[in-house]
Amino acid sequence: MRKTVTMIITVVCAYTLLASTLPIRPLAAESAPRKHASAKMSYRLLKQERLAAAALRAQLKPEQEPAGPARTPRFMAHRGYSAAAPENTLPAFRAAMASGADGIELDMQMSKDGQVVIMHDQTIDRTTNGRGALKDYTLEQLREFDAGNKFNASFAGTRIPTLQEVFAAVHPGDGQTVYTEIKHYRQPADVQTMIRTIVDGGWADHTVVSSFHYDDFVQVRQVSSAIPIAYLCDTAESCRSSIRAARDDKHAMIHASYRVLLADPSIAEAARKSGIDVAAWTVNDTTVEQALIKQRVRTFITDEPVKLSQAG
Repeated sequence: MRKTVTMIITVVCAYTLLASTLPIRPLAAESAPRKHASAKMSYRLLKQERLAAAALRAQLKPEQEPAGPARTPRFMAHRGYSAAAPENTLPAFRAAMASGADGIELDMQMSKDGQVVIMHDQTIDRTTNGRGALKDYTLEQLREFDAGNKFNASFAGTRIPTLQEVFAAVHPGDGQTVYTEIKHYRQPADVQTMIRTIVDGGWADHTVVSSFHYDDFVQVRQVSSAIPIAYLCDTAESCRSSIRAARDDKHAMIHASYRVLLADPSIAEAARKSGIDVAAWTVNDTTVEQALIKQRVRTFITDEPVKLSQAG
């Protein structure tokens, strides 16, 4: 069955690759026959994506079907379905939702011209064919780089997406969440721009904003007093501090390294006693998953949402 699932994911990713590589031109620049042909092709590809997603769901266990907020455990696709498609790209995010994941995790940065774009590293070197710091490029310049070919040649032409494009592509519904991590920026006001983009887009109810730098949340709260936030932590000390901060905020959770949780089970217990939800990152091993479930951890940030959901 795993081969079947992989094949279906590939179909979904192929569609998203084509969609993400279509050139963006003013409508006036297209002739009427070309517009008509493009519309027909887009309709066929959209139909193929829907059929592929439906077939994938039929292959999964019943408990993998998206459900309401009470569903446990929950699986958040780390940088999208990054085991199946290039991380932090539209193909990866669409593949994650098609797989039945409860949501996605992504990384927000600011381009030179103040656009919220999605990439983990401070530079574009590792995941694209470009070089240099992302913040030194405008969005138009970033569009010139290939963000898919290094993962696999079949994804050649995939572009770096904006935050707006991600939400438009995945349409998170009931019980689905987008974990947005604040990464690199030039000035604190950039954080406010990130949060305004989420709030103004009407996505706050389906978003959790996370950061390792807790001062970022001062800027977050200046824009929204209620949007959920998550304190990222990777040591026992920082996780205990995160629990206290989350309790004081009243609209917060913690995102903890799974290694810290395994080494010190009292952290998950302390969070539970304080009424604070815990998400573990980055869990790709089912043995680790089962050990954390015994600690009553119920949310997993993972590169392998299908594998973990089948084991859970």
